[in-house]
Amino acid sequence: MRTDSADAADAPDAAGDDAGAHDAAGDSADDAGPNLEPNATFETGADGWIALQGTLAVSATAHGGAKSMRVCTNVAGTTTNFSGDDNLSPGSAIIGASYRARAWVRTDPGAIVPGPLQLGLRTVNEDVGSVVKDSTLSTPVALDATWRQLGVTLDVTERGLLNVTASAMTALGACFLLDDVALQRIR
Repeated sequence: MRTDSADAADAPDAAGDDAGAHDAAGDSADDAGPNLEPNATFETGADGWIALQGTLAVSATAHGGAKSMRVCTNVAGTTTNFSGDDNLSPGSAIIGASYRARAWVRTDPGAIVPGPLQLGLRTVNEDVGSVVKDSTLSTPVALDATWRQLGVTLDVTERGLLNVTASAMTALGACFLLDDVALQRIR
């Protein structure tokens, strides 16, 4: 497993834009496969995503397109996370394959800034649904009003469903924005 805060080839430029070339589906030219995330841009809502200890809504502050997903906590605490989770919507992982997840994150204008945020990629048991098999997290980042791309790579060793999460430390009233999520098989 490899953890990246952003892959060097996909690092944002000084303007905060993605330096990698992307087509309309969010795939970059050097990727081996299409985006497996069925609702990656939130242009039609937050369908397929769930919140843990929080709520989801659509925001007009977007990295790409016209919308992003707003994830807000509904609990307070310094040791508790809240997250936006794709609810296993990408489907089954292939044993022996490697996958890369990337997403753009920032604070929500006017909301309380959450604690450090991490992007996670894991596989969970297909039969039970909550037992984590393989898992990796990005380096935690402090959020501000600048879009930042996070990325992680996961080598799959056991059968399971793919799951992408973006989680931050809670502070009552804290929210973050998530946009342009990509999950791709890279080998």
